Amino acid sequence: MDTMLKWVAIILFAPVVIGFAAQAFVVALIAIIPYVLLVAVTIGIVAGLTAGFVLRHQLPFRSSGGQETDEFPVPPPEPVRRPRGPRRPEN
Repeated sequence: MDTMLKWVAIILFAPVVIGFAAQAFVVALIAIIPYVLLVAVTIGIVAGLTAGFVLRHQLPFRSSGGQETDEFPVPPPEPVRRPRGPRRPEN
């Protein structure tokens, strides 16, 4: 009889304990989410700025208006290669 009373008490109080645990988890999650988002945005901004500064110094200078510079001349286009002979060989 004693063990049956323990099982009934566990079955009755288990949903209450699970509810309190779930509520505590949700409250903690809601309290932490703004800080997680703040850290993620900060990491993104720092990574973007760092990549911008690194690429700015590694890529060649891009002149405005498509004009070439002495250091980086624009290469001429390659000539068009056309096939020689007839288009359709006669059988």
